[in-house]
Amino acid sequence: MGIFLTFPLAMTASVPTRNMVAYLTHSPALAKAVMFLATGNLLRFAEHNYIVDMNRVVQRLPLTAGTYTLAGISIIGVPPSGGFIDKWGVA
Repeated sequence: MGIFLTFPLAMTASVPTRNMVAYLTHSPALAKAVMFLATGNLLRFAEHNYIVDMNRVVQRLPLTAGTYTLAGISIIGVPPSGGFIDKWGVA
């Protein structure tokens, strides 16, 4: 959805282009890719897709769980994250 909003806003010149480029490259694209890769790592580790049976995944894969959490925070746009800064620059 970010691409559909970014290009029309860039054409109006009301938003600086560097904010648009930062929003396109950081928030939706990279964070979603990181979340998909972390999910694949969890599925490969557990060898099944039943969440109930994934005991202590956070203790066994702390880097994956942390990466997934930070990417989710960036997509949501919580204030200290890069996603917030990019969305604020576009708005």
